Amino acid sequence: MPKTMYPELAIIIANLTPMCNECQQNKSSDYFDEDGNKIYIHPYFDPIEQVNLIIDIEEPYATPTFRLTILEDGNDNELYQLLRRHINGIKFLERFDEFCRNEYMALLRTMSSERDDAQPDRASRIICRFKRQYEGQSPNRWEAIFYRGILNNADLLGYLDNGDLPDFT
Repeated sequence: MPKTMYPELAIIIANLTPMCNECQQNKSSDYFDEDGNKIYIHPYFDPIEQVNLIIDIEEPYATPTFRLTILEDGNDNELYQLLRRHINGIKFLERFDEFCRNEYMALLRTMSSERDDAQPDRASRIICRFKRQYEGQSPNRWEAIFYRGILNNADLLGYLDNGDLPDFT
């Protein structure tokens, strides 16, 4: 929350939320849109654990397309609209796409080297480990969303296990 509007909150620990430089720069000191609606989610005061984000990863799997979807539960349309404003306000989709591309390339390298093992693990087992690690921190952590998306895509798992992966040698 901006110090200009809420100077008393500048010293409240729960309001001192870490965020990356890009989010902070995009957010600036804006807090309400032109219609008076709150723009940004506050991780301590908004029920973000109720937000359900999924990612669809579409073919071709050598150079996939990533599509983020916010699932509405039908009960709290206000939270859904707040999340939409938040995502647009910090230019999340552009940065999330770049994150997915980098994470995906690292995953392809992991799967490629896994195939060199005498008894390679299946992609689903490896990805479940990654997902569990990140979901333990937050179900809406970018990595958790990414790995859930992969686990929900049987064709992509098949590609990671048996497809022609890029050569990383």
